[in-house]
Amino acid sequence: MKIDIVRCSDWVAVYIDGKLVDEGHSLNTSMLLSHFGEVHEHSVDEAWAEAGNPFPKNFSEFCRV
Repeated sequence: MKIDIVRCSDWVAVYIDGKLVDEGHSLNTSMLLSHFGEVHEHSVDEAWAEAGNPFPKNFSEFCRV
C-alpha cells in the first residue's frame, strides 16, 4: 500500500494506492499513518492552485501537470 499526501497552502489531499481518499483544510494524518504503510509527501506551487487546478482523481496525473 502506498500513501501520497499533497499539500497546497492550507489544502491537503491524501491518495492511497493512487486514488484520492480525502481532502480538506485539515486531515487527521496521524490516524492515517497509524493504519497504512509507506508515505510520501508532495507540494505543488501555489500558482498551480490559483490557476483553478483541482486535485486530480489519480496521483499519476500530477506527472502530466
